[in-house]
Amino acid sequence: MTQQHDKGFRSLFSRSRFFLQLLNFCINEPWTKRINPEDLEMINASFILPDFEKREADIIYKLKTPDRPVYFYCLMELQSSPDFFMPVRLLVYMVCLWIDLLKNIPPDERARQDFRLPAIIPLVLYNGGDRW
Repeated sequence: MTQQHDKGFRSLFSRSRFFLQLLNFCINEPWTKRINPEDLEMINASFILPDFEKREADIIYKLKTPDRPVYFYCLMELQSSPDFFMPVRLLVYMVCLWIDLLKNIPPDERARQDFRLPAIIPLVLYNGGDRW
């Protein structure tokens, strides 16, 4: 897919109700049906990856829950062929997000024994014909 298609999908899924429809399609579980669009907050983030290239985050939503937030990281590269290094790429993006989030948490809160990093649920859009 071209970068223009990526931008189109980014624009579409920057609306929480459309992202929620995607989420319900990708994760067909009862708990996703209980999410309201107003429970989702889009997060703007950019990261400097280990290769020192600045990378704009794709689409990240924060789901507000009674316990603690859950983050959905949606990689909007519209993969048209299998990329067997995708798990590594996702791990790097997730770690970058956790580091970014930790910058805004007071040190005394991070040091608590019951502190937990928020869950991140990665999503990759794949539009290829070959089985991944």
